[in-house]
Amino acid sequence: MGLALDPFALRIVAALALALAFAALTAVVVSRGSAMRRFDERTMAAIANRRTERMDRWIGPLSMLATQEPLTVQGAITFAMLIVTVDGNAPLHFALAAVGSGVLSQLVKRAVARPRPAVPHLVAWLRGSSYPSGDLLTATSIYLTIALIVNPHLPDRTASSVLFTIVASLIALLAACRVYAGVHHPSDVAGGILLGAAWALLVSAWFT
Repeated sequence: MGLALDPFALRIVAALALALAFAALTAVVVSRGSAMRRFDERTMAAIANRRTERMDRWIGPLSMLATQEPLTVQGAITFAMLIVTVDGNAPLHFALAAVGSGVLSQLVKRAVARPRPAVPHLVAWLRGSSYPSGDLLTATSIYLTIALIVNPHLPDRTASSVLFTIVASLIALLAACRVYAGVHHPSDVAGGILLGAAWALLVSAWFT
């Protein structure tokens, strides 16, 4: 029989794998003239040339769901609900994942200091560095942490699969909207998702 990893070990291994993937992606992003940077630039130019008013009306507001203010409101509501509905350390678990993701985002953004894409933005007022997407980092950390907290209370694996599929689909939708809106390169949102998932799993391992 094979050696089965316990939940703590599985989450640590997964977090380390995601962190290594993020480190590799970051190394490519900061490398001048890399294939990834050229891909990002070509992709952003192609999307900007194919925007339509109808798509802008839908995707512009959707992209705003992954910004600091809505995420702060979502986090506050979730924290309050966890206090009154879930016993144990769930509120502390969630708070550490949410707040820590914001701190992590700022530290990495300052270190990389990548400019925003050089295309028109649907969110014209958005400023700051582009890599990684701090909003996707925080959204991924928040939504994945909620799923990890709720999962043990679900009745079966089917329910768990549905929950994590919904979380993955929501994160993918937000990532696509941010790229379409012109505020992030594809590698920005990929980096945010990788680091956000790594952080969520690492924090979750501490509370396993």
